Amino acid sequence: MTAIARPPEELQEDFSTREVAQRLGMAVRSVQLMVDRGELQAWRTPGGHRRILRSSLDAWLTGLGLAPTKGGDAPTPADT
Repeated sequence: MTAIARPPEELQEDFSTREVAQRLGMAVRSVQLMVDRGELQAWRTPGGHRRILRSSLDAWLTGLGLAPTKGGDAPTPADT
């Protein structure tokens, strides 16, 4: 079986719930509930896993006054 390489984070258009949870310092379940409430937009893989759109995550972060995602950096205050 051949592994499929993921693109570098700065080129990713979507993230797993685990990736978003790690970025935000939240539980995976909290991110899942954010998707269910419509706070983050996501699509589901054929296996039923949520994939959160980068644009949705960036909009949510900006609404909190945090910098949008870029590479592997953690969210930071936009005014610093």
